[in-house]
Amino acid sequence: MTRASHIATDIAETTLKMRKFRPTLVWVKIALLTSALWVIIDLWALYHFTGCTDENCLHQELPKNFLPDRQRLLDLSRNVAIVQADPGVVDQGVVVEGIENENKIVAEDKLLNVVDIDSGDVTIPAKETTSVSLSTIAPSLDNPGDWAREVELTEEEKKMNDDRFKENYFSVVISDKISLHRKLQDYRPTACRHREFPDDLSDTSVVIIFHNEANSTLLRTVHSVIDRSPRKLLKEVILVDDASTQAHLKEPLDKYVSALETPVRVIHLANRTGLIRARLAGAAVATGGVLVFLDSHCECTKGWLEPMLAEIRKDRSTSVVPIINNIDAKTFKYVGSSDATSYMIGGFNWAMVFNWYDVPKRVMDSVGWDLTVPTPTPTMAGGLFAIDREYFEEIGSYDNEMDIWGAENVELSLRIWQCGGSLVTAPCSHVGHVFRTAAPYTSPKRKGSSDLPSQFNARRMVEVWLDDYKDFYYQANPAERGKSAGDVSQRLAIRERLQCKSFRWFMENIWPESPMLTPLTHLGEIKNVQTKWCLDKMTWTSNEKAQAIPCHHSGTNQLWGYSATREIRNDNNCLDTSKDGVPYTYGCHGMRNNQEWIYDLQTRQIVQISSRKCLHASTKPNENLIMSTCDENDMRQQWQMQPFDTSWMQVKH
Repeated sequence: MTRASHIATDIAETTLKMRKFRPTLVWVKIALLTSALWVIIDLWALYHFTGCTDENCLHQELPKNFLPDRQRLLDLSRNVAIVQADPGVVDQGVVVEGIENENKIVAEDKLLNVVDIDSGDVTIPAKETTSVSLSTIAPSLDNPGDWAREVELTEEEKKMNDDRFKENYFSVVISDKISLHRKLQDYRPTACRHREFPDDLSDTSVVIIFHNEANSTLLRTVHSVIDRSPRKLLKEVILVDDASTQAHLKEPLDKYVSALETPVRVIHLANRTGLIRARLAGAAVATGGVLVFLDSHCECTKGWLEPMLAEIRKDRSTSVVPIINNIDAKTFKYVGSSDATSYMIGGFNWAMVFNWYDVPKRVMDSVGWDLTVPTPTPTMAGGLFAIDREYFEEIGSYDNEMDIWGAENVELSLRIWQCGGSLVTAPCSHVGHVFRTAAPYTSPKRKGSSDLPSQFNARRMVEVWLDDYKDFYYQANPAERGKSAGDVSQRLAIRERLQCKSFRWFMENIWPESPMLTPLTHLGEIKNVQTKWCLDKMTWTSNEKAQAIPCHHSGTNQLWGYSATREIRNDNNCLDTSKDGVPYTYGCHGMRNNQEWIYDLQTRQIVQISSRKCLHASTKPNENLIMSTCDENDMRQQWQMQPFDTSWMQVKH
């Protein structure tokens, strides 16, 4: 047989074998297609049913020096269109910072240019071809502080940071190292990220007040507003300079913001007026349908604006506050959460000072425990909120007779509720705020008075809005009794014109869980008979050892109520004892135990039921209280409480 015949025979045999196995090949194809289909279904399920739907997930887990390959980079950036290479300036005036050659990812030895990039949290509009450094989308090229990472300092920088901390009462050296366009994770609940909003939301004027603010925190606030707000919804940003004395907040600031694409204007006030009147100055020139007030050390996150505008669209008398996340004043780490740990309501303590409280079960039940549904809040913190501009004017804006700042947030909240409006928290809106431990500037006192502005402001609020409950306020704050609140006739006229409801209505319907409604038999200072010093909880929060220190007669940490259930309360904190028997304050839990005390009217001793020991004061300053065996002859165990019957204040639930 010739070679050609052998070849022909082999081909024929191979063909016959393939025909025999053709059904098998068909099944292989079916198996492959089925596998591919399941892969697609898995990817769809991961996208829609996990909270990790974009490149933010990668940023949470990537090591610092991770450098993705070019294909991974393109996968991360999603809708990326590669065009001509020409590194430069990105849209809206965002200057691209330089990066080292070895950290560049190149295409034909040039930086990639991209359009319509959603780089984690900042969308660059595709109005025209835009050049951008890959540092905006490559995890390995992040700037210090991006994705809530800790900023590393040299020893020299650490010393400088410590030395300059009191300039702003936050770490300005760290702030200066963080990009003005810091990248942040998406802190919204998963369901919020897929929420759609109406096309006809109102446009917005964002008003930011500042006095001697650090340059980096102020500009980062401005850029976070611009970078994370839909352009059609952001009509303008208004910066009101409340007579700052620092040079960088004058001409250099004016020149910087004038180059931004979004309209940003700066109003320089000639004299210090304080936050209240400065905000009124900003509102007076605003033209947007909605006013959004922000502090000057904030960072808005992705999707922050639309949820607030959507609630106002439903009802123009609704004012909205975002979830306020903490930006650590010492590290500038953004501490955010999308779960219930970041969700609280605003209220006020016995001094009518704003405080945070847990969301009542009654409220969460009303929304089916859905953490994406806006819920009512009795008061706002005041630094960050949105309100319809015309409605703000209709209900009397701010009380322009109030000084500097303090109590204006509680007063506005009461006015909104009592006069027919509503105040809600939008859990789909998250804004970070630097919470300082102290103010870097002093608040001037009123002329001819030793009052702080907040004290005067609180009295004005009490006289206009609290009705008979003002007796409780003056009992809790005896130093305020008899002092002037100024002329409140115009504010009372507003209340009459708007036919506003009573404070009792507010308590019964808006905040029946208020600690202010706890039945009390005594209210005021608790003073030791021998030392004449007052019981003090020593901190604005709980979990601090209690002491007896000189009385200051201004309430606050020395204001105590003895309840009908035998608690010794300071707002929602109760006198307790640690395992080693040291008195301290802890959140009131209502289960008695170490928080149950008997005040003996005859011996004036305060006896803890669980230990059968008495509260004992030290005769030396700055020493903690102790619990000791009861001795009715020991004057260090004798305390004076002030009787006060609050039964008339109880509301109907």
